[in-house]
Amino acid sequence: MNNEDLTLSCLSLQNIISRNNGFKIKVNDVKALKADRVAPYLKGNDDLSLAGKVSKDSIDFLTRQIRAIEAVVEKKMELRDKYSYLLTIPGQNNRVRLAY
Repeated sequence: MNNEDLTLSCLSLQNIISRNNGFKIKVNDVKALKADRVAPYLKGNDDLSLAGKVSKDSIDFLTRQIRAIEAVVEKKMELRDKYSYLLTIPGQNNRVRLAY
């Protein structure tokens, strides 16, 4: 499993909610770890609730694993000063300097 699997799982769960409720929820609501913002949208249908719970559990698991891997990798990576100017672009962080 990787980041692509996480993305596909999020999109799948978003589509389930959208098809059955007529509106779309944000991916950040799907990926929220501290509060389950998905379950209320799937109430009343046992099959959907089960599918949503399984999807949400796998999304939460993958999110935690990806964050753990990123934390270890970031500690081992060497920051490259020649790319520090990229940090002046709004929305960028130290990961940009690791990527190049």
